[in-house]
Amino acid sequence: MSSAGDRIFRAGALGDKVSVPTLDGSKTLDVPKGTQPGDVFSFHGEGIPSLRTRKRGDQIIQVMIKTPTSLSKKQEELLREFAKLEKGKFSNKLKSMLKGSSVN
Repeated sequence: MSSAGDRIFRAGALGDKVSVPTLDGSKTLDVPKGTQPGDVFSFHGEGIPSLRTRKRGDQIIQVMIKTPTSLSKKQEELLREFAKLEKGKFSNKLKSMLKGSSVN
């Protein structure tokens, strides 16, 4: 059994606890900091029972990051500042790669 849930990108970047529906109600998933769109987590034994053994499979949860569609001026300003910081990191990584250095 799989399920997908929408969370804003903050949850993926900073980490969060997310309530996920299961066959037996809701269960909390700890989303780690740095989670990327498409990352997959599972709840062992929370999925659909096998027809042969009646043993329950795992519930698979795929992360979907939702980007906000309307931002306040302050949010926009902070994101632009963040983008400037990240641009510098990317430029340094790219320079290192072109020089043949290892990238971390």
